[in-house]
Amino acid sequence: KITDYSITWYEDELKVLIMKIEKHFKVRITKTALRKSIKLFNEGRKLLIELDEMRASPDIRLAGEEATAIMLAGFAMPREEYTKLLKKTIDKLKKQLPAKTANQGKRIMIVGSTSDDLDFIRLIEESGCTVVADTMCFGSRSFSDLTDEKGDPVPSLARRYLSHKFCPRMFGYYKDRLSHITDMAQKARVDGVILQNIRFCDLHGSENGIFERDLEAQGIPCMRMEREYGPLVETGRIRMRIDAFMERIA
Repeated sequence: KITDYSITWYEDELKVLIMKIEKHFKVRITKTALRKSIKLFNEGRKLLIELDEMRASPDIRLAGEEATAIMLAGFAMPREEYTKLLKKTIDKLKKQLPAKTANQGKRIMIVGSTSDDLDFIRLIEESGCTVVADTMCFGSRSFSDLTDEKGDPVPSLARRYLSHKFCPRMFGYYKDRLSHITDMAQKARVDGVILQNIRFCDLHGSENGIFERDLEAQGIPCMRMEREYGPLVETGRIRMRIDAFMERIA
């Protein structure tokens, strides 16, 4: 829950973490260094928001697989290097002409559990569509809000990460999450939504069922899918279900 006492508790936990890291690695984590890092990550988030808007535009300049690969790189690369490359990539995408095949096939949005498997996105797009939007953990949800750069950095980090209401772990924010998905789907002009969750991820699995009900009531076609985590091992089953969904929204 997002309450004053829960944020204070999380702030205290971050202070303990900082103390333990300092002791173990024999380093000093200063407020100045934290503010510098917050500013750097906010800069990257703003660039990713720009990339996401570009992906959702009528003239698609990159495939969903490419966009996902760019987002995933941010979780593995040194942030300074990543931000520089991200700037160059966005500038390049702005200058290039839209792909000739960009408007062929359906426009799809993916919602739900984390996915760091590019084969999964590729498999979806091989069915004759383009993934133009998402609200996955390693996707747009990870950069949809910024950290306050003006206040004390530790409380700012605590508020940003604990108040991230777009994950179903947060109690009492279903309507906000539904509204967020609906807005993204409209802006990206999607033809359908794939609601996927990792097997045994009960939070996403349960909420996806309610999303399906409420999005279908708004006229947005949905397909709900439970999948294994890790390298794609269910290619045949998933391809068959996606192909059937593409036929449904044809």
